[in-house]
Amino acid sequence: DQLAAMGMELFDPPGVNGWNNGLAWLSSGQLLSRFEFAQAVAAGRDPHSFKLIPSQVFDDDATSATEVVDQLIALFHVQQVIPPGARQALIDYFAGASDFHDPTTVEKKVRGAIALLLQLPELHLH
Repeated sequence: DQLAAMGMELFDPPGVNGWNNGLAWLSSGQLLSRFEFAQAVAAGRDPHSFKLIPSQVFDDDATSATEVVDQLIALFHVQQVIPPGARQALIDYFAGASDFHDPTTVEKKVRGAIALLLQLPELHLH
């Protein structure tokens, strides 16, 4: 149901070439559904749908927001589409946090960064 709401029914592309590219891929309703999906993935607390443990999505040795953001970007395999300004905004989102063993930082900032990353416009054009 979530894929259909985002404009991508599983195994049912609109044509033999797959789904439309570029701006044809976007509509306001579908984009809103994608943002809601990104937030659900980042929240990841529902054991019946998404289980996200934020401390497991970056290296335990990370000591800076830059390291964590770069690891999140690599995790989602979107290094090629993230503009430098968006990457820097994600780093700035951590507001100088440096203790990535602190449960509050991990729960709030890492989950928030994942939600922001998944909502970047560049990730919604293919």
